[in-house]
Amino acid sequence: MSEYTLTYKISKGGFHSFYSFIPEQIVNVNQDMYTFKNGNLYKHNSGAINTFYGQYTPSKIKGVFNADSLTSKLYKAFKITGNAAWDVTLVTDLQDSGHVDAEWFKIKENSYFAFVRNYGSNPAHEKEYELRRFDGIAVSSSISNVGTVTTINFPLSVEIGSRISIGDFLYSAAGPSYNAPVLSGQVTNVEQNGTVNRITIETAISGATQPSRQDDFILYTKESISESNGVIGHYCIFEMTNNDTNQVELFAVESELMKSFR
Repeated sequence: MSEYTLTYKISKGGFHSFYSFIPEQIVNVNQDMYTFKNGNLYKHNSGAINTFYGQYTPSKIKGVFNADSLTSKLYKAFKITGNAAWDVTLVTDLQDSGHVDAEWFKIKENSYFAFVRNYGSNPAHEKEYELRRFDGIAVSSSISNVGTVTTINFPLSVEIGSRISIGDFLYSAAGPSYNAPVLSGQVTNVEQNGTVNRITIETAISGATQPSRQDDFILYTKESISESNGVIGHYCIFEMTNNDTNQVELFAVESELMKSFR
């Protein structure tokens, strides 16, 4: 179990905060706090920020968004009112976690604003299917397998689409229900020029099954960060981390959310 120091603030009438330093003794002299560690005397609130006994520890704040707790919600964006951006991780009861890197934040109306991205698997696992975006293409006209390379052909009348790109993950679903997509491979080439209409994939990736049926329905998804649009849950626990060695101010945090219809 991790150790920490819990402080009590008399003016607030309650426990105030957690600290990473573990002193042997604490004394107060002329409104300055001193602690002893390994027999040495240290004065606090002086010197480098968040550095205790020569060891720096980032600032961390943990909280929860729990409005309308019985409704499943999409937590789309994160807003920080303060003078610095923080790294943020988010965990819900329905989705493993999401994150916002500090460099993703943009200043809007004197606050820091960024969209939430989820930590989905690449390629998507079956439990994530309902939380990820899949784009359907069409039923294939023929399939050719050479080693671990598979070429999937479509009728020339089919519009493969400009959104699919190299690196996307291709799935196939067998008829007649087409409701159980299976990972087929990762896209290595897309050709659509009026005489050729095909997608080439590499099937030697973890979890992939090389397709063999020419009349499967073909669909695809992108890697998790580029296609994600937040995290879904009834509540959301967030943890903020700041590695700045200078003092920062934090006044409030908010999340832009909407009811989830998935």
